[in-house]
Amino acid sequence: MTKTTRRLAGAAFAAFAALAPLLASCNQDALFADISNEPEPRDPRIEGTPLDPVVVENSGGEGVLFTGSRNDSRILAYREGLWAELPAQPGGALHGLAASEEGSAKYLYALVDKDVIKRIDLAGAELKDWETNSGWKTDQWTGTTDPLQWEDVSIGEASGYWLQTIYSAGPDDGQQVFVGAQLQEKYSIFYVDSPPALKLLKDDVQLLRGAAYDSSVYYLGTSGSGIWEGTTAGLVQSVDTADYSIMAMLKVGSKIAALTRGGSVLAKDPASGGNFTSVCTMSGYYGAGGFAVWQQFDASTQNLLLVGILGSDTATTHGYREVTLAADGQLPDSPSVNAPGGTTPTTVSNQAKYDAGMGTHPALSLIQVPESVEAAISLQPTPKEPVIFAGTPKNGLWSYRAGEWNAED
Repeated sequence: MTKTTRRLAGAAFAAFAALAPLLASCNQDALFADISNEPEPRDPRIEGTPLDPVVVENSGGEGVLFTGSRNDSRILAYREGLWAELPAQPGGALHGLAASEEGSAKYLYALVDKDVIKRIDLAGAELKDWETNSGWKTDQWTGTTDPLQWEDVSIGEASGYWLQTIYSAGPDDGQQVFVGAQLQEKYSIFYVDSPPALKLLKDDVQLLRGAAYDSSVYYLGTSGSGIWEGTTAGLVQSVDTADYSIMAMLKVGSKIAALTRGGSVLAKDPASGGNFTSVCTMSGYYGAGGFAVWQQFDASTQNLLLVGILGSDTATTHGYREVTLAADGQLPDSPSVNAPGGTTPTTVSNQAKYDAGMGTHPALSLIQVPESVEAAISLQPTPKEPVIFAGTPKNGLWSYRAGEWNAED
């Protein structure tokens, strides 16, 4: 080594030695910042893969949110910050839930054991001092029958099929329940007829993944054959949707919206007579399935569409994205898409905590707890922060409370 080379090497070493403490300090600061933003580890009350939550209101307008763990046998109920098991359980491994108001009846449907559907009428249920009890007493919810009884929905024309998914859609006073089923390599869509029995609606489609409704027309999304629209008398495939794999369907303002596996949000305004078109894309992510409208209870102009996302196989960023809606709750033709905490309005108060928490889990399901369920929201300071629930693939049910995402315990 020449003298010149030795001098250069020595100078480089001296420069590195001078910077090393600073670099170490920066790395430690970043490490400690990451750790401080991570949520405190909790064991989720609902483990594994949660069922998509549904809400049923009794005749008095008091709402209860129902969910559970996929393949578990227990349906759990949530109201005003408290969880309890439903006193009457349908029995068997749970695969899906749906809610439907049919005349004076208010049903909770349960898909169990892949070939059984049961329902229970909760219209006459009376909630007693829910907010003051630590658990659900056996007499806390009483109905017209004592105890509350589940009734079987006849398998009807779905005999021999493997029942896989269940959804409901329709006007406030009369939702229709739809079931996605498989027979060998064939998928079909059934609906619950009256008296309660499964009746074939559409054959030779892909698996049913969502349902929405507008003006007497149902819109049913499938996992590989696009969107189908019509009534229980028959369906036709929506124009230009055949190649889409749908993950969820939702009514947003006056439009019907669909989330695709590729991460696009499709929308159609039935009143205009147009077709489904892509209004925005979750750039760089797949659609995970979560799809819900969010708004502050005391500020109706703060509207967002929450979209569950899934990164690549090696990605650590998942969670959901926020699509900004118009002040009247409508879905614009070209809405902005943002990470939570990145702009206003937003669902979270701290973006770093979101990134380190819910941002690491795909949101397979999303729901903002409605006021009929979270009546105690009136006691919260302004601006009120509605509770949000999110289902993850294997880390249970998560919730956003008091400015932080964490496992719901």
